[in-house]
Amino acid sequence: MGTSAIAVGLSLAVLLVGVSAGGRSAKVQVVNGAPQLLIDGKTVVPLVFMGIPTGGAVRLRIGAEWKRVQIGFISPETAEGAPGFQIRMGGPQGPGRLWIDDLRYYEGTPEQPVGPNMQPHGDFEDTGEALPPNWMLWVKPDTSARATWAYDETTAASGRRSLRCDIEDGGEAGWFVHLFLSGCRVEEGKRYTVELSLRAEPEREVEMVPLHQAPPWTLYPIVGMRTPYIDQVELAGKAGVHLQYPAVGMPWPRPDEKPDFASLDNVFAQTVEADPEALIIIRYGLEPPQWWLDEHPKAKNFCHDGTPAQVWVGDEEWLGEACRWQEEMIRHIQRRWGDRIVAYHPCGQHTGEWFYVGGWENKIPCFGPGVDESFRKWLRERYGSLEALGAAWRRQVQSWDEITAPSEQERRRGDLGQLLDPRTQRPLIDFHEFLQQTMARAISRIAHSCKSAAPDAAVILFYGYLYELAPWGGGVGTTGHYGWRWMLDDPNVDIYCSPISYGDRQLGGIGRFMAPVDSVALHGKQWFNEDDTRTILAPDDGFGRVPTMEGSRYVHLRNFAHIFPRRMGCWYMDLGATGWLNHPDLWANIASLRTLYEKHLPEPCQFRPEIAAIVDERSALHTPVGSVLPSTLLSELRSPLYRIGTSVGWYLMDDLVAGRVPPAKMYVMQDAFVLDDAQRQKLTELFRRQGATVVWFYAPGYLDPEAGPVGPEAMERLTGLRLRRLDVPVPDRATPLPGSELCAGIEGQLGTGSANLRPQFAVEDSPRVEALAQWPNGETAVALTDAAGYRSVFIGCLNAPPQLLRNIARHAGVHIYCDTNDMIETDGRFLALSATSEGEKIVRLPRPARVVDALTGQEIGRGEEVTLRLALGEARLMWVEPE
Repeated sequence: MGTSAIAVGLSLAVLLVGVSAGGRSAKVQVVNGAPQLLIDGKTVVPLVFMGIPTGGAVRLRIGAEWKRVQIGFISPETAEGAPGFQIRMGGPQGPGRLWIDDLRYYEGTPEQPVGPNMQPHGDFEDTGEALPPNWMLWVKPDTSARATWAYDETTAASGRRSLRCDIEDGGEAGWFVHLFLSGCRVEEGKRYTVELSLRAEPEREVEMVPLHQAPPWTLYPIVGMRTPYIDQVELAGKAGVHLQYPAVGMPWPRPDEKPDFASLDNVFAQTVEADPEALIIIRYGLEPPQWWLDEHPKAKNFCHDGTPAQVWVGDEEWLGEACRWQEEMIRHIQRRWGDRIVAYHPCGQHTGEWFYVGGWENKIPCFGPGVDESFRKWLRERYGSLEALGAAWRRQVQSWDEITAPSEQERRRGDLGQLLDPRTQRPLIDFHEFLQQTMARAISRIAHSCKSAAPDAAVILFYGYLYELAPWGGGVGTTGHYGWRWMLDDPNVDIYCSPISYGDRQLGGIGRFMAPVDSVALHGKQWFNEDDTRTILAPDDGFGRVPTMEGSRYVHLRNFAHIFPRRMGCWYMDLGATGWLNHPDLWANIASLRTLYEKHLPEPCQFRPEIAAIVDERSALHTPVGSVLPSTLLSELRSPLYRIGTSVGWYLMDDLVAGRVPPAKMYVMQDAFVLDDAQRQKLTELFRRQGATVVWFYAPGYLDPEAGPVGPEAMERLTGLRLRRLDVPVPDRATPLPGSELCAGIEGQLGTGSANLRPQFAVEDSPRVEALAQWPNGETAVALTDAAGYRSVFIGCLNAPPQLLRNIARHAGVHIYCDTNDMIETDGRFLALSATSEGEKIVRLPRPARVVDALTGQEIGRGEEVTLRLALGEARLMWVEPE
């Protein structure tokens, strides 16, 4: 049998370039009407490249002859059990077979092995009929991928047999079918080697990936291989994007050890070498190592089924040590790299984004002794005495020690159906608030720790995904993200951020915000989007991969259109660490966007949307696990709002009541279920004073936060409509009435079709009420009135089509630029359109104007109308110049 060897390996030298004990000043302050990032006192274009420098994959073409492969890597961590290796063999390359034999995994180099082989069963000679320990063939479920394994005693690189993988369908990407092994031990900074023999029929591309085979899935840097991270840092620098943002690991040493920062220094050195003008933002995790959790069992968080849910963020020992090691790391970085560092981004919990672990897997988190103890402490602070607690909970409480976190059954129960009853479920409502405040306190303390170690650097936090986490399987009350009222004015946080919504992000989609970003700006904080678009260079993982280079360009244009008129920021992310942005055409497009932003950065921000969507955190926290209200009214309602045909502002109820939200012609009250008397009065006065049109969804003002359900008179004083609770629920489906101007052009019915929706309301007839749509029982589900002193629309359904919202907006005097359900963003001068369907788009302007392409300067048209012919997903950025 023929053999050949592939050796991948060069030494990793740390090139200390641009190192200085000095430091830069980075902060956010309001400039020209919007929060802006200033570096050394100058505003900068807030476009960033974000990559993962700690990994890569070796891609090989394997044929019919046995090939010996040797791969070296440097471990960025100390870990045991999870370190391992993947052999990825999937992807759209047809059926085939891959044989594997004689795998060895050891410390050192092939020339100088230091330790023993950590995979002694890699020759498959003495493993019986089962796969060896720590080995598994993984095939991505719910896809077309199909593969099996078997021992093959007819062919081997040595010995009598090998392992054969039979791939019937490789799926969409290489990782859809892979063999992985784990169970090894690695130490940070040491070199290791994996070597094995491979053959394939027919010839097949295979990826070899050393990694941490468990969350956080750290990819280990392959020795001597030019990684996609470095390639993209160079491309970004050449495109004028010098804000570079690597994700690194924060050392958390054992008590008898000191932190080793060699891998951090190496990342920064590589970054600066690839882009000599680089200014660096640092992302790192604060999750403790497993050995620490094992030594601190009270610090463990659990889901309702007993599965671990990482660390409990209310644990003081974890928080203290996390801040200690964070500060030590930051001090080291500032000493060595202070002239390069502009911001720190501490991360933790689920995917590092500071929401409790478990909900995406439809588990309910936040159980355990540590949670119980923290809850009791919080209740003592809130109520002061058992008597006050008992009065609030409407039951006698004998001892603080008897209090525990609500059970799974208690969290799933809604005494008012889709809503919690403040009269009977105050313990759960308190628990929901406690979880939000505990998360807010933890990350606020972490931010303070950052600032104490690096006062002149900016601090970035993931937070506040009120829309995106609304479908949370564990209930919004256990997300930890519904506490903006404690975070927005934190002096230690400069920037808040999130990814772009993972729904409706495909080519032809919207690219929605996850959070009430316009409220964030009202408090002087800058918002950043994480643009992890699955470009043509990314695998299809179900999150809107774009299949063409041109389509990838369109999606980046669309996403830019959301941030530019608001003067917000964005980092372009290679989430897969495999080069999702590793192409000059993608960076040429980003370079043009950077140039556009830079040219207009000194101009005043003029973003004042005529429609304001209002979300209420407190109302959302009055829903049990399983309630459909957050999912429909907060998450899903975004899509029709974005398709009205003009910009929408995304704000918090607290800011509206406080008078901070700029006046709008139309307000959409997404979830105003829980209002106290002061809020009701302030809202009524504001809407009357502005002469606004207000759209109320589902159950406006139904609950008082203390007394529970209010009578129809209180709801009528708020909305001008007398709402009667239905005794017998009907399906969430309403039929528009013929002849109604506001229902013109609506096809089909309104609503979601959900059955047994409780509570549910109908509008009682009145001379000043115009019925617009009916429930299946014939009662009024949608209605309009001006009886409250302003124009009020009630929509009892859990959703509304863009056409209805567009009709209401026109009735309110809002200018509609386009009525074909496309995405529009505008500040009056800048105008962007992203086509959600192929075809002709008529853009109607408020007044005659000359319209030019914002990137090329080419004239598109003149007058009050401009006609565009666009492909699906095609995006146009334009300037509207009055004639």
